[in-house]
Amino acid sequence: MAAKKQKLMTTPAEEQIDFSAEPVPVQDTVTLRELTEKCEYLEELDRKAAELEEQLDKLKNEISGITNAELPELFQAIGLAELKLASGRKVTLLPFYSAKIPEENKPVAFAWLEEHNHDGIIKATVEMTFGKGEEEKKQEKKVCEVLKKMGIIFEHDRKIHPQTLKAFVREMVESGEQFPLETFGAYVGKVVKIK
Repeated sequence: MAAKKQKLMTTPAEEQIDFSAEPVPVQDTVTLRELTEKCEYLEELDRKAAELEEQLDKLKNEISGITNAELPELFQAIGLAELKLASGRKVTLLPFYSAKIPEENKPVAFAWLEEHNHDGIIKATVEMTFGKGEEEKKQEKKVCEVLKKMGIIFEHDRKIHPQTLKAFVREMVESGEQFPLETFGAYVGKVVKIK
C-alpha cells in the first residue's frame, strides 16, 4: 500500500500535469484528508523555518554588536589586546577594515586613485556582443573610441573588487598615507576574534 501511495505522489520529470483537465477521482490509497494534512504540515514547517531564520538574524546582529563594538571598547578601555579564557580559547583585538564606494562618489574616488597612482586596482569592463567570426578588441580606451565613432551604444563600467578595495584601505591606513575615507565609503575599526 505504501508503494502505491508513493507512486501517486511523485510525477516523473517527463510527464506533464494538465491542471485544466477533469479531476481524477481520489483512489483508495490517498485521501483528500491526507493531502490536506501534508499541505498543512508543509505550511507549519515554512512558518517554523521563517521563525528560526528571524532568530538567527537576531543572534547574528547581537554577535556583531558584541564583536564589533562592545568588546573592542572594553579591550581598549583597559589597554588589553588579547585575553585567554578558562576554556583555553583566545580572544584577540584586531583591526577591522570595510569599504564600499557609494555610486555617487565613484568619479571622485577613481579620479583620486588615478591622481595618486593607485588606479591599478580599478578594473574596467566593456561588454560587447559580436556575431560569429568577429573578434573582441583588447584595449579599453581604443575600443570605446571606435564604438563612439561608429555611433554604437555600449555599456562601459569601471569597478574595484570589494576584497581589493578592502585590502587597499588597509594598506593606506597601515602605511599612514592620507586618503579620503568618506569618499571610499571606508570604515576602520576594531573587532575581536575568538580562536
